[in-house]
Amino acid sequence: MLPLLRLANDGNEHRITEALEHLGREFNLSSNELSELLPSGKETVFANRTHWAKTYLSQAGLLENCLPRFLLQKKALSPAVCERRSTKAGKEWAACVRG
Repeated sequence: MLPLLRLANDGNEHRITEALEHLGREFNLSSNELSELLPSGKETVFANRTHWAKTYLSQAGLLENCLPRFLLQKKALSPAVCERRSTKAGKEWAACVRG
């Protein structure tokens, strides 16, 4: 969730597709990992996990949903929060995305 929060920290609106591209690059995911589908075959695992992260951050009051496909940071956060580098959390999130 932290990489998504860092992306939104500039205060600008971002399309969720932009967030997906940005996070895919940040986690160095392969095209196979990015295109892996959920068992339903309707959505990629990566998009699903990213949408859930957006949902949880919105529910926590950290992101504001302007429209269903947009995200915007709602509150100014301490720079320490957005600059934090938790390799353990990042690896766990990437592992979760990779299944």
